[in-house]
Amino acid sequence: MIRVNLLPVRVSRRFEAVKNELVIAGMVALAMVLGAGAFQYTVNSDVNAKEAQVAQLKGKKNKNKKMDAELEELRADNKRMEDRRQIIKTLQAKKHGPVHMLDEIAKATPDKLQLLELEEHKGQIRLVGIASTDPEIAEFAHRLEQSPYFDGVYINSTEQTVVLDAKVKKFTITAKLIVVIATTETTTN
Repeated sequence: MIRVNLLPVRVSRRFEAVKNELVIAGMVALAMVLGAGAFQYTVNSDVNAKEAQVAQLKGKKNKNKKMDAELEELRADNKRMEDRRQIIKTLQAKKHGPVHMLDEIAKATPDKLQLLELEEHKGQIRLVGIASTDPEIAEFAHRLEQSPYFDGVYINSTEQTVVLDAKVKKFTITAKLIVVIATTETTTN
C-alpha cells in the first residue's frame, strides 16, 4: 500500500522551528542556571572570606583586650610599688626627723638661753625656755628660721620672771617642723 504524506511542508517547517527554539531556550536556561550557580559560588566565597576575616579580627580584638588588661594590671602594680616606695622614704625621713630637729635646736641655742620644754604635736613645735635678754631670744628664733627643718617660727610670748634670785625672760616659741625627705637613689655598677 502506498502511503501519501498529507502533512504540509509548512507544518513540518514550523515544527522544526519550534524544536530549534526549544533547544535554544533550553541552552539559554542552562546557561542562566550555570551563571547563577557561578554567581552564587563567588558570593558564598566572598561571604566565607569575610566571615573568616571577621573571626580573625575578633580573635585579635580579644587578644588586645587581654593585653590591655595585663597592661592595666602592670600599671596598677607599678603605682602600688611607687606608693610603697614613697611611704618608705617618708618613714625613713620621719625616723631621722627628731634627731635632726634636736640637732638643729642645739645648734641654734645661744649660750645664755636654756630650754625648759619641748613639745611636738602634728608637726607643730612648741618651745618654752628662759634667756637673759630679749635679743638672745630673737637670735634663737632667727637661727631656727634659717634651719631647713623649721618654718613659720614665731615668738609667741616673752615675760620677765625671777629664777634663783635672777631676773630672766621666759619665752614661748612655736614653729612648724619640716620633714626633709632625702631623694638620693643608690646605683650599683
